[in-house]
Amino acid sequence: ELERLRVALTGSAEEVAAMQAEKEKEARIEHHAHRAMKRICNQGIIRGFTQWQDQYLEAARHKRMLAAAGARLMRPALAASVNHWRTDWEFGQRKALAEEVRRRAASKYGGAASGEVAEIKAQAEADLHAQKMYAERHELAALEKQVSPNPNP
Repeated sequence: ELERLRVALTGSAEEVAAMQAEKEKEARIEHHAHRAMKRICNQGIIRGFTQWQDQYLEAARHKRMLAAAGARLMRPALAASVNHWRTDWEFGQRKALAEEVRRRAASKYGGAASGEVAEIKAQAEADLHAQKMYAERHELAALEKQVSPNPNP
């Protein structure tokens, strides 16, 4: 300490510069020692954080694996729903096609096709009515025959 004071007061410029360099070197060494001490103190915190991070990443990986497995299990349901949608769509397409054919036939024949259908329907209803009437008359005649005594024994 005394040597430093003597050099600072009476020393040459070279001695003062050397002393200044030595002070800076000591300050750097002190700073490095302080940083090393901080690293040693924080080492436990760093280990704890690293362990937590590893656990977090492992849990996230497990979640992703579970979600992927669930998605694989749901694929049959997805296929079934797509198949159901497709059959509904095909039914709608067939229905629309039949309606289009009916509409074109009606427009092509100017309503004659629907008129012919109505005429055929009316004829069928008339035939059915005639058959019912014949059956009723025949049944009535059979009942009368059973009820009335036979005039020619």
